[in-house]
Amino acid sequence: MRLNKSPQGHYTAEIDGTEIVLYLTEDLLPLDDSLEKLEYMARTFDVDRRIIGLPDLHFKIKNFVPSGMTIPVRNYFSPQLLGPNNDGMGSLRFRIKGESLSEEIIDALFTRLKKRIAMFRRDDDIVGQDVLELVFRSGVRDIISDWGFQAEDLLKFEDQGCVHEFAVDEDVSAFFPDERPESLPEFVPGHDIYKRGGKCIGVLDGTSHFIELFQLDRNMNDQQADILDVTERDYFFLIHAGAGDICITSHRAYLGRNDNKYYPGTEEGDRALNSFAVAGNYGHANRLYIYKVLKEVIEECVPDLVSVEIFSDVPHDYIEYQEDSAIFIHRKGAAKLFPGGYYPEDHSWRQTGTPYLFPSCVGGDAYIITNVDGNDESFNTVSHGAGRLIRKDRAIDLFRDSNLNETMKHKIKLFRYGVDQIEGQNPLAFKDIDTIMQTFQDFNLAYPVSKLKPLASLKA
Repeated sequence: MRLNKSPQGHYTAEIDGTEIVLYLTEDLLPLDDSLEKLEYMARTFDVDRRIIGLPDLHFKIKNFVPSGMTIPVRNYFSPQLLGPNNDGMGSLRFRIKGESLSEEIIDALFTRLKKRIAMFRRDDDIVGQDVLELVFRSGVRDIISDWGFQAEDLLKFEDQGCVHEFAVDEDVSAFFPDERPESLPEFVPGHDIYKRGGKCIGVLDGTSHFIELFQLDRNMNDQQADILDVTERDYFFLIHAGAGDICITSHRAYLGRNDNKYYPGTEEGDRALNSFAVAGNYGHANRLYIYKVLKEVIEECVPDLVSVEIFSDVPHDYIEYQEDSAIFIHRKGAAKLFPGGYYPEDHSWRQTGTPYLFPSCVGGDAYIITNVDGNDESFNTVSHGAGRLIRKDRAIDLFRDSNLNETMKHKIKLFRYGVDQIEGQNPLAFKDIDTIMQTFQDFNLAYPVSKLKPLASLKA
């Protein structure tokens, strides 16, 4: 694939009439198979307008599509261009009266979180069938108040926490296979959504997923920070969570069949689309349950607490269906920042657009970013994180004898489930977040509002 450098400094290419736009500088161009994958996508699928590659573009062995991609397709969607639907980043903000949290409080917070939030599936149900019915049919819409939050918090979720609302008498299990999908990994115990659903709520579901605690370092855009009410007494939990067995079953049930193309209006296309919608609803609910636990633990452990609230919830493995134009926007590792005009006149985000807490690596800084005017050229999408320089399996080998504490920018409290090799998370395996931030600004993808410093992390 021949790359051309645009006057703005990013790269473009054209394959069989399809434009590929890479919002990357030369030092961010991937050295793996990502560009070959993009060329295959351009030749294989009916791309609408352009394929977008974002600054964190990199390839993971477990996926077909590189992470950091936005791929609009006309008239059909493809499971091949996605992972399991509704992996995402969410954040919870809490404010204290005092100047800082003690180490004892941080220890107490993470000790309780580790006990109550599972890394993977649980052995026992923690929600009943009645709650599962609500989750499958309407995402978080009918449970948000029961789980400790307000109806107005729905605007903090994409699609207001409901990909599609199903009728009470609709059998949502009919969208899933009767027999176990052949490609469903062995570690998934079963494929019945009602048997699996109660066990996968409140899970991180991925060895690269985490819960991290941040404190404000400094505000970089005082006007936007004032609108978002970011103060020195604010702390932020950042949650990276998938959506468990429901979503991987949905994905594997349709992946590799039907030429990986599913058209709405056909029997098979509608079943596939509805299956992904049920999975998306479940993903929203999984993160809401984590926010619920976080809120309860904060209230238990922080004595001088002022307030707790959901800050934002932004999925990055997600399928966005624009029904009026029959366009499916496949987002693989791509977070959508809605511009301010998307929100009601009386909503504070009208003046900021969607705020997103953007992470880097363990022990690394994070940023709150926004783009009030949006960027239609990029479909208003940004990278979901800084992205990898070195694939995880290679990083494990490369940094096996390295001291993680010596490579972290900030010395933080590190809590672990003990189910993964931490060498794969070495900060040297990730792209530089400040370079990514500058790239965002140069290409009008997003702008920093606040810089946050890490205090603690719970990882696999």
